[in-house]
Amino acid sequence: HYNCPTHIYGTVLSEEDILAKRYNFTDDTEEGDFVIVLNTGAYTHTFSNRFPYYRPKFYIIEDKTIQLISENY
Repeated sequence: HYNCPTHIYGTVLSEEDILAKRYNFTDDTEEGDFVIVLNTGAYTHTFSNRFPYYRPKFYIIEDKTIQLISENY
């Protein structure tokens, strides 16, 4: 909810793996919306942690359209 400061963590269950602290979403943010974090360095498919999680789904974002291109596996 946009009035509730939110911490955004990466996939590693560690206090060190914080992508944002006390982030306030905009008032038009709704449950189920995508959160896209750009420029995250090692958070790429090549370097992703495959244990104990499934690989993520892949999406293409073009002209304000989000298209699923690969299911998780």
